[in-house]
Amino acid sequence: MEIFQKRQEGRLDSFWYEGNIAQQGSLLLRANGEIKVDFPDGERYRNGQGAVEATLLGWKDEDISKLYKDDKFHSNNWFEVIDLDDDNFMSETIWSGNYDRAIASLVDLVKERKE
Repeated sequence: MEIFQKRQEGRLDSFWYEGNIAQQGSLLLRANGEIKVDFPDGERYRNGQGAVEATLLGWKDEDISKLYKDDKFHSNNWFEVIDLDDDNFMSETIWSGNYDRAIASLVDLVKERKE
């Protein structure tokens, strides 16, 4: 498996990741979707801007979970797997928002295809 973005300690939520994450064969794991989130300072951040600002603040998953609880996320991204050979989404992982679960799903899908 080729890893394009390594796991960040304390940052497993898809919020921290953008674009291609890992690939094995024709299966590509990527973070996709639009992020819109309001920070406590009143600023609204879109897509990677939020992760950059949160990183500068030293935030981890537990910090952004407070934004979820306070309904500050208007939209967030997710991890998904696509098959590059036919550009189909693999619906088994479409709702995964956790890096470790997304990587595990990619491994499982590769195994299933070999069976």
